[in-house]
Amino acid sequence: MRKGIVIAGAVVVSVALLGGAIWGLVMSLTAESRGVARDFVLLATDGKGREANALLHPTLAADLPPQELAEMFRGAAPYTDVRFHQIEANPGGTSLQGTARTVDGCSSRVSIEVLDGRIIAFDITPLCRQ
Repeated sequence: MRKGIVIAGAVVVSVALLGGAIWGLVMSLTAESRGVARDFVLLATDGKGREANALLHPTLAADLPPQELAEMFRGAAPYTDVRFHQIEANPGGTSLQGTARTVDGCSSRVSIEVLDGRIIAFDITPLCRQ
């Protein structure tokens, strides 16, 4: 019986270590994409259209110049916390889904696609307003 408990404990510890290693690898590999996405949400809703625009893929940035981006987010409440709960990375880019919150507690769903360190698509729904 004691031998079975030791073996079961070793299996549990091994699985936990493997899971932790995989989680750490995913977090490491997606750190840049998560940072770009988080910065975009914070900058765009804080009235910093030019800085937010610089994080967009060149094609998207051309279609959505800084003035239009700023206008899109005009009146938005600035988000102070952005967390991604679902992260999918593959050679075609990184998909991030999560939640953004304002200081007064308003929450929005955030979905952002990142390719080569640049945003290729984004959606913040509903956009919290001041």
